[in-house]
Amino acid sequence: MEYGIVLNTYLPISYQELFDYNVSQTVRAEKYNFNSVLVSSMPLSFDPWTLGIKIGLATEKIRIIVAHNTAMHIPTYSSKVLNSANALLNNRVDINLVTGSSSWYLAEDSLPASHVKRYERTKEFIEVMRKLRNGSCSYTGEYFQFNNCNIYPEEDKQYPAGLFISGSSEEAMNIASKYADYYLLFPEHSAKIKEKLRNVKQLAQQNQRDIKCGMVINIISHSDSNEAWKKAESMLNALSPVKKKFVKMYLSNSDSVGVKNNLRFINDEEPVEPYIWSGFSKISTSIGLSIVGNYQEVITAIKRYAEAGVEYFLFANYNDDSEIERIGEYVLPYL
Repeated sequence: MEYGIVLNTYLPISYQELFDYNVSQTVRAEKYNFNSVLVSSMPLSFDPWTLGIKIGLATEKIRIIVAHNTAMHIPTYSSKVLNSANALLNNRVDINLVTGSSSWYLAEDSLPASHVKRYERTKEFIEVMRKLRNGSCSYTGEYFQFNNCNIYPEEDKQYPAGLFISGSSEEAMNIASKYADYYLLFPEHSAKIKEKLRNVKQLAQQNQRDIKCGMVINIISHSDSNEAWKKAESMLNALSPVKKKFVKMYLSNSDSVGVKNNLRFINDEEPVEPYIWSGFSKISTSIGLSIVGNYQEVITAIKRYAEAGVEYFLFANYNDDSEIERIGEYVLPYL
């Protein structure tokens, strides 16, 4: 079982303060033996590679998972960036390939393609990255064409970077099962998570591959359960009506299957399990659920998802800067 932290890469503070804050988050996560941190790729955040390298230089062993949008880059240069980062950071960098979930955001960089077309591009993208691992190669596809490409620096074949694919759609599951080392999805009811992860594992077996499955979920923990729920409610109460409307509008206009699933939680159409809070769907444009409770209740919820097949947990902690310490001290040692 592996555990990581999703860095909070957007806060209303100065640029330097935000850099320092993300470095602090990562240093503390390393201290408490988290396996990794995820650096998100969002319009209102730093370039994830720049931030990833900065926090990597401030740490020694924790892995850096860098989110990388396939709609905005080419795979040849992306491989060069990944290999360069690993040469600099002692092979601690992995890449999370994402396709983008909102035409609003994608339109800021180029004409947004359809959901299906974006995943077709992502399929070719990860195919190219896999081929380049074996040395000089050529490729002819619908989205990428090149001849005799040779990447410098080469990847250390003894310590290859992990390739993550995120998404809840059939397209994401098919691509992950064929090419990825890790498959990530957003939280749902544990029974649905179990079904999806079972399907991905079966698809990977058909391709004679093995794949690890993970989930991104928020956590609100406290020594006292009532205090944890007070924190949850205070987050929701602090949200302005304009922000709530924006979140719902964003979800309604997203073509991401995982993101659109959150509408069920906003509209109370999806029953939740003990220690799982659907109110987080009114706050986040991506992660629809949060684990809430005292430490034992949080442990119980995590174990429930683990029994459903989750092997890699990435915990978001948008509510409290000290959540890393609480999870690291009172939750991880007992899992």
